[in-house]
Amino acid sequence: MADEPTRPGATRTTRIPADIGEKLEDLLEVLGMTSSEYLSPVIRAQVEADHKAHAKTINALRRSREAVRKARSEAPVLSNELEG
Repeated sequence: MADEPTRPGATRTTRIPADIGEKLEDLLEVLGMTSSEYLSPVIRAQVEADHKAHAKTINALRRSREAVRKARSEAPVLSNELEG
């Protein structure tokens, strides 16, 4: 995760509880903002602090996932996986 905010317009879908989502939609309509514009400054410091606090574990998970992806891509093709 970068230390700088991503480029404008780059977003990801994240779920929030329905009751807060409804209130947020109302608020965003009144303010004329997107959820990303509104929420980024509200949660950025907390997310970055938590990410930093758990960086060792996060990096280990990322390395583990990458090792699994690499192993899968290098695995031999079994005869029952061949087409034809």
